[in-house]
Amino acid sequence: MEEKNFRRVMELVERWDYEWGCGPWEDSLPEADEVLELNELTGQNWTAEDVRELCFECSSHNSLEETVYFLFHGDYPPVTNVNLVFYRLKPGAALDPKMVYEKYRLGNQMKALIPLPVEKITEALRSVPGFEAHVWEKCQPEGLRMDCLDQPNPWSDIHFWLFWYGGRNNPHPDHVLNISCRDLSEEQMQVLLDVMAGFGVPLQYREENHNY
Repeated sequence: MEEKNFRRVMELVERWDYEWGCGPWEDSLPEADEVLELNELTGQNWTAEDVRELCFECSSHNSLEETVYFLFHGDYPPVTNVNLVFYRLKPGAALDPKMVYEKYRLGNQMKALIPLPVEKITEALRSVPGFEAHVWEKCQPEGLRMDCLDQPNPWSDIHFWLFWYGGRNNPHPDHVLNISCRDLSEEQMQVLLDVMAGFGVPLQYREENHNY
């Protein structure tokens, strides 16, 4: 795909996303000449309804670049998501790591876990070379997202999130850390593992998903 074509389709999608906003749905359709231009640029045969559907997905879920990639290829770019789960057990405790992760992810708490130094670990992970904290224009969501500074393609979205869990009755989410990695290389994830090892916190569970 030519860079100029990619950029022009990005301009179209960005404008549609801005103009349509939250609807109304039935009025959110591109003009016939715009659909014709889009199909000439992408080599596809999209309908106005197809474009509307994809642009609303862009607003609610997918990035602008991923949406443009879809318009050229008919599918989203392949993505690998990996959850790296860390916690420390009290001496003598033995628990199934997946069970621990699921319990804490759903807001439960277990007596067998030792609180972790949240601030020190978070600061160390914020300082990982090659990444920077994501700046949100509209809101600041729960958790910390670190974006990779070197994205190989315009549609790449390499990043990792830090999610701390502590259970409903614990005002300090400091028992379990999930580092949710999107498209990180094994070398990049090893850097994160090394940071955690420096605090004496081992990797307890790894969950990998290659589906978008």
